[in-house]
Amino acid sequence: MLCVQGRPVFCLPSPSKNPPFFRTRMFRIGFIGCSVVMMWNTLSYWTYWAHFPIMGNDFADLRISKSFPPIPVQLNLFIL
Repeated sequence: MLCVQGRPVFCLPSPSKNPPFFRTRMFRIGFIGCSVVMMWNTLSYWTYWAHFPIMGNDFADLRISKSFPPIPVQLNLFIL
């Protein structure tokens, strides 16, 4: 961008269709960190690996009635 007295004179079109903040180092570090945690937790759903405790307890009992046994449900909202 060519600036005269702090004002942009013209802007060349960017070769990328993504916004400029996608190319910053801070965005990439944050994206990779969050992606690694979410992938680890997704894989730990089907295996016996321990997951990262993002929200606390992911287990709940679904009760339909008093005479029906509770159904254990494992649900993590960040994985949805």
